[in-house]
Amino acid sequence: VYSTSHTYSGAINAAADLDLDGLRFGDMPWLFGATDTKSFDLFEHSWPDRAPGSGRLFAFGLDAYRILPYLARMRYQQNLRLPGTTGQLRMQPNGRVVRDLAWARFDGGVPDLIDR
Repeated sequence: VYSTSHTYSGAINAAADLDLDGLRFGDMPWLFGATDTKSFDLFEHSWPDRAPGSGRLFAFGLDAYRILPYLARMRYQQNLRLPGTTGQLRMQPNGRVVRDLAWARFDGGVPDLIDR
């Protein structure tokens, strides 16, 4: 069974998510500490009482800032992929930036990355 990223709040809660075991979903690799662990740890430490979902917003901001120097190059190099906090970033021929998500599966109520 597959689901959207709305399945996972971004915070591990094995007791609440136990019934989701086996469910697969795509989400940002940053939420699993799979990319840019330094920024992830800083975010976690700096805002312990953050609003739910704010980690995703922070990750989008990081990628938006970090992709700026590469936009022109991405337009002409269609195969260029940038590892972002929100996923692998690439540009479509129409100039739209898209991201390829990381896939995870709930096991024991805890999400575990599938595509490591």
